[in-house]
Amino acid sequence: MPSINFRSIRFGALAITLLLLAASFSVPPKKLTLHPLNTTTLNVYSDQWDNGNSTNIWSHPQSFTSQCTLKAGASYRFCGVALKFYNHPKSPQASNNQQDAIGITGVDLSQYQGIEVDFAYEGEAQRIRIAMRNVEFDLIQTAQLHQAKQVEAYIERDEFNAPVFIDFELLNISDWWVIDNGIRREATRPAFNNIMEIILHLPEATPLGQHTMTIKRITATGDRINRHELYRGLIAFWTLFIIAQMLSYTLYMRRENDNISASLQVLKEDYKSLKMFAEQDPLTKSLNRRGIELYASSLLKSTALIHYWLCIFQVDHYKKICDAYGQTTGDSLLKDLTEAIRHILAKNDELGRWSGESFVFFSAGGDAARYF
Repeated sequence: MPSINFRSIRFGALAITLLLLAASFSVPPKKLTLHPLNTTTLNVYSDQWDNGNSTNIWSHPQSFTSQCTLKAGASYRFCGVALKFYNHPKSPQASNNQQDAIGITGVDLSQYQGIEVDFAYEGEAQRIRIAMRNVEFDLIQTAQLHQAKQVEAYIERDEFNAPVFIDFELLNISDWWVIDNGIRREATRPAFNNIMEIILHLPEATPLGQHTMTIKRITATGDRINRHELYRGLIAFWTLFIIAQMLSYTLYMRRENDNISASLQVLKEDYKSLKMFAEQDPLTKSLNRRGIELYASSLLKSTALIHYWLCIFQVDHYKKICDAYGQTTGDSLLKDLTEAIRHILAKNDELGRWSGESFVFFSAGGDAARYF
C-alpha cells in the first residue's frame, strides 16, 4: 500500500469538512451597527436645493423622525434622509448641516452581504429609494458625494414599517451617476469598500403632501464564515486531495509493477536455469536424455518432422581411454568432441548425450558426408 495513509487523512478531512459546513450554517451572522451611532449624523434634505418648494425638517430629532412636505414647483421634487459617517463623535446626530465635511470617513462593508434597515413611514409613497455612495477618491467637501459611485434599490410599500434586508447583490448602479459623470461601462461595477453615505429618498413620483419617516436602526449583516469562499476552498482542497491520492496510487502501482517485473525476470532466469539443469548434460553442455526425449517429442508433434534425420553414435574405446588415462582425460575427450561437433551444426540441428559415450544427433537436412 502507499506509504501515506490516505484513508485516515480522508476520514479526518471529511470530518473537518462536515464541521465547517455545519458551522457555516449554525454560527450567528456578524453585525455592524451603522445607526444609531455617536459617530454618525442623519441629515434631512429636499428639493429646496434646486429652488423647489418642498421642505424637510426634524419633527422629533430624538427619535430621528423627519417630516417632509412635498410641494409643486420644482422640475424634480424630492426629499429624503442621508446617513453620513465620521471619525469622531457627532452632536446632534439629527442634523440639517449637509456641508459638514470635517472628519467625514467611509465604512468598509465589502465583507458583508447587505444592510438591514428598520424604519417607520407614514404617507402615500408607494416606494422609497435606498442608495449607497462609495467614494473612490479623496473627498474634500460633501458636495463631492454627488460624484461618488452610487448604487440603489427600491423598498416597496408592502415592506414599510418593518425591518427590511437590502442584499448588496441586488443593488444596481444609478443611471444618473453614470450619465452625469460620463462613466464608462468597465467602471460601473458596484463597490462597498468605502461607503460614506446611505440615503433613504422619496422619488419624484411620490404624491404631494406630508411624509413622515423615522429611521430606527441600520445594521450591516454578513456571514462570519464566508460561504462562497468556504465552498471554493473545500472544492479546491478535495480536488487537490483526490489528485494527490491518484498520483500516490499511480506511483505505488508503478513501483508494484516494477517489483512484479523484476520478480518475473528472476523467475524467468530461475526457470531458464532449472530447465537447463533438467535438460542439459552438465559435462558436454549438450542435451541430456530428458532433453533428447523432450526435443524428439516436439518433433513428433511438428509438421517439420519429415525434414529431419537422426544419427546415433558413440565414442569407440572410451572405457579403455578412461582406464588408461583417467576419468578426467575421458571427460575432456567428450567435451572436445561435442565442442567440435557444435561448430559444424546448422541452425536447426541439435546434439544430445544419451548415455556415457553415446550421443544422438538431429539434423534438419544437409549433406551427411559433410558431418561425418
